[in-house]
Amino acid sequence: MKLKQIVFAIILLHITFAFSVFASDADSSLTDTIQKKEETIFVSVEQMPEIPGGKEELFKFISNNLKYPDMVGDFEGRVIVQFVVEKDGSISDIKVIRSLHPEYDKEAMRVIKLMPKWLPGNQRGKAVRVSYILPIVFKLQK
Repeated sequence: MKLKQIVFAIILLHITFAFSVFASDADSSLTDTIQKKEETIFVSVEQMPEIPGGKEELFKFISNNLKYPDMVGDFEGRVIVQFVVEKDGSISDIKVIRSLHPEYDKEAMRVIKLMPKWLPGNQRGKAVRVSYILPIVFKLQK
């Protein structure tokens, strides 16, 4: 009889230990999910971010601030830049995803860094982080 009680107690301890490990794993996985949700960067949302004044103002801003690097010759083409519009409208994580020439790439990134805060993207009524891709066109004026 005593042997049965000891075996039962050992089994009960194993079950309790296994449940506590499972519960702590479930808690950490819930925390990871919440953290990952906070870091989510959307590609498409209900209300896409935009610079105050819309696309027309964006094109005006770029044309007023873009300077052609003179040291590299006469290149025409476009640099495609990707960046994140943060929840507060600031710009972060700027990178060139299609290069024209290193000097032109630097100039495109410089202009993106100069931009004023954007109106952030919205999903389900909340401001969210949104990835944005923008071509910067370098065209020689003749």
